[in-house]
Amino acid sequence: MVGKVQLVMEAPLQVQTSMVKVEGVPTFENTQLSHQLQEATYVKDLSTVSMSTLSDRQEAEGSDVMHDEEAQRGIASTRSYYKYTDDNSCYLRTVNVEEGAIKVDMASRSCFAISDGGLRWPVRRLPRHLRLTRLPSPSLPHSN
Repeated sequence: MVGKVQLVMEAPLQVQTSMVKVEGVPTFENTQLSHQLQEATYVKDLSTVSMSTLSDRQEAEGSDVMHDEEAQRGIASTRSYYKYTDDNSCYLRTVNVEEGAIKVDMASRSCFAISDGGLRWPVRRLPRHLRLTRLPSPSLPHSN
């Protein structure tokens, strides 16, 4: 055997839309979107073993008030979390945007600078009504 490469990947997507419509009253609409990519790569050849992981998650939420099928006003926010690690490095980044303005943009080339806890490092906690599916990190075979 010359070598072995194994790639494990998961990419769930969740979209939830709700609408409150009452005759004679403007309609309220809310949409929440969550997407997560988790990828792990394990490489083994005759003399070395290496592993890398990538986790990337985006969450977005937007609400609007509609009257006669026209938006009267609305708000939106997005949150992005990114983490890459391999045998030699680690890179973390989080970006939060609210109503079109960047509120947080943090990046680090050290996993010790920001505690990730398995991608649970948003600067601000998500609203309780935004329920996201959190996936466990993929497990890869251990080298002997």
